[in-house]
Amino acid sequence: MAEIYDRYRNVKRKGEGLILKRGDPFPAGAIPDEWQKHSNVDESKLSEADKKDLAKHGYRYFKTKVTFTIKEGETPPTNRRR
Repeated sequence: MAEIYDRYRNVKRKGEGLILKRGDPFPAGAIPDEWQKHSNVDESKLSEADKKDLAKHGYRYFKTKVTFTIKEGETPPTNRRR
């Protein structure tokens, strides 16, 4: 049976993420109240980079950077949910 991992996002520092094996504690230095669980993932769906860091450190920390280009005449996206 494949392991299940929980994915977290940092509520104070947007773009930071953390993957932990279900039931594992947060790594040293991480403040649990700053992390919000947003999904879980089956081990088979993890990337090779995820698996490598999980095997080496027991967790996977990552940063995402979202960029986009607005073409002339387009309306920029908003963060509002409707």
